[in-house]
Amino acid sequence: MTRWFEDITVDEAFPLGSHTFEADEIVRFARQYDPQYFHLDADGAAHSHFRGLVASGWHTVVIGHRKMVDALGAEEERLRGLGQEPGVSGPSPGVNRMDFKAPVRPGDTVTYTLTVTGKRPSNSIPGWGLLFNSLDAVNQHGETVYHAELVGFSKLRDYRKPLRLRLLEALTKIPGLGKLLAQRS
Repeated sequence: MTRWFEDITVDEAFPLGSHTFEADEIVRFARQYDPQYFHLDADGAAHSHFRGLVASGWHTVVIGHRKMVDALGAEEERLRGLGQEPGVSGPSPGVNRMDFKAPVRPGDTVTYTLTVTGKRPSNSIPGWGLLFNSLDAVNQHGETVYHAELVGFSKLRDYRKPLRLRLLEALTKIPGLGKLLAQRS
């Protein structure tokens, strides 16, 4: 999120936008990244239980990720336009779940939504919090085609290092102290 950890509301949905998958785009992505027959050839796929060309699940994921990154950038610009300092997003420590619920076919318009489902301060990285997110993609028929549960870092705006950490940092800046302490142990 491009909001400070303290400003993020659990269960708030962020619309990320829509994308229409076209046959040539599906095939182009498949040739480069996922060259399985049901992503490459509508006629070949017709002989399988897939009944026609199907977009790679990874294609669906990548489009959703791009929509998410673009939405974060737009939120940052919106906050700056209001004279506010946007928060700082961190990397993702992982994906907890990823489900491909229904095939994406040529002509399908998929709408993506990100929802923060939970949050907590990080136990291992001071000054950061963890956001637990649900990313959902729904086609034009209201059918969920993709669902993922993601985790991401968000910086705390009001974080102040504990006194012991500030003291340790100050001590490490004193020349020769490290050598002196090492000799005494």
